[in-house]
Amino acid sequence: MLEHIPFWMTFFGFFVGVFGVVFGASMFLALPIFQLMFPGTANIGVLVGSIKVGSLARGIGSSLATREHLKQPGLRRYAPVFLGVLIGVLLISSLTKEFIVPVLLIAIGVTAYARAISKWIISRPGLPALVGLLVGIYIGFFGAGAALLIMAVIRIYELEEYGDDDKLILLQMQSRYLELLLGVLAVVGHIAVGTLIFGDWPMWLWWAIGSFFGGVVGGLLLTALRSVPPVIQRVIVYSSFALALAVAVLF
Repeated sequence: MLEHIPFWMTFFGFFVGVFGVVFGASMFLALPIFQLMFPGTANIGVLVGSIKVGSLARGIGSSLATREHLKQPGLRRYAPVFLGVLIGVLLISSLTKEFIVPVLLIAIGVTAYARAISKWIISRPGLPALVGLLVGIYIGFFGAGAALLIMAVIRIYELEEYGDDDKLILLQMQSRYLELLLGVLAVVGHIAVGTLIFGDWPMWLWWAIGSFFGGVVGGLLLTALRSVPPVIQRVIVYSSFALALAVAVLF
């Protein structure tokens, strides 16, 4: 089995990449895969950090496809978000596997109520630094279901540019770009604290390769489907919640 790990990491990365683009919440599918593939890993940050490399690779493909519509966000304006990401990375890197169930419960809560949380963020335009810091901490800590939160942060940071509902498509594109930048920062943070799986092969590299091509195929599939029925998406995402919790408890 061990000699075939690069193949399996690429395969699962591809599968999770497709899943993430079409249904979202891919972290809840990726985490149990990493737990089962690397049962001796004692630190949650090692698992999350290695998974985030794949998320970053998937995000690169998405941003390349829409790069003509993107603009460089003001780095100084988003400084609280960037700082929060680094704090989140440090927090998750300090936790052992004994905390994996509480971490998952927090992430499931944020993902399930992301729409309500994003509405709350938009209703607090007077607290951009605090809101940005908290969202950044969550993204660095785990990050599942963060897309809506990032869109909400962009709206309060750049109200004049993206405040109108008729600019939703541009807002979604810009949020993917900002998510990519935050993903780069999170991965750099994990590299700095040493929470990536290397072993005899750079596991995160095989995972990233699979995730990149999975993101491309997932994007093509989503374009062909146009959309996924909300009921089906909910059932699949909630099933991934159950899978992640079951593996966390049993293994």
